[in-house]
Amino acid sequence: MTTHDEQWYRDQLNTLEKQLTESDCKWFDDLRIYSTLGAFMRDEKSVNAQLYMMMTDLLAAEADGSDAPSLFGDDPKLMADTLLKELPPAKKA
Repeated sequence: MTTHDEQWYRDQLNTLEKQLTESDCKWFDDLRIYSTLGAFMRDEKSVNAQLYMMMTDLLAAEADGSDAPSLFGDDPKLMADTLLKELPPAKKA
């Protein structure tokens, strides 16, 4: 299994986000903002890895004619809250 660091995931998300439709880009940007704001108690790498997987799923869904609300729901904040509950806590330094 290949592992990447936080920066790799951020870079990939920034690159892939440019491929989204305008409305899905806005939805996913909101998701990233809510996830980042709520992630201070979560492992950053895990948050970014999950967002990356969601982004690749969304790009595949767009190719099939779907969109972010159809795939993940209408509320990016609710999705971020749900996502963050499932991820591991930040490691203590």
